[in-house]
Amino acid sequence: MAMNPFDRQTLTLAFPTAHLGAMPAAGGGAAAGLEEDTQQQLAAAEGGGPYAAADTMGYDEVIDPRELRDVLLRGLRLAAGRSAEAAQPARHTGIRP
Repeated sequence: MAMNPFDRQTLTLAFPTAHLGAMPAAGGGAAAGLEEDTQQQLAAAEGGGPYAAADTMGYDEVIDPRELRDVLLRGLRLAAGRSAEAAQPARHTGIRP
C-alpha cells in the first residue's frame, strides 16, 4: 500500500479512511500561513478522501479493510503471471496538493 506505483508494483490500494500527506490540510495551511480561501480550497480537496485521490493518483482500488485478504491474494495471482523483463518508466499525472 503506497501512494504511487513503484518499480514493478502490481497493485496500489487504499482504505476508505486513508489520508495523504503528513498532516491534515487545515493544520498544514495554518502552519504555512496561507490565506483563508486557499486553506478552504485545500480542505475541500482533502474532503474527497481516497476516492478523489484514486482518480488522480493511480490507486487501483479503494477497498473495505475486510476485503484486504482477498484483494492481496488476487494481487499475488496477478504478480505471478508477470514477465521478468525490466520495468519501463511510466508517466503519472494529476497529483494534487
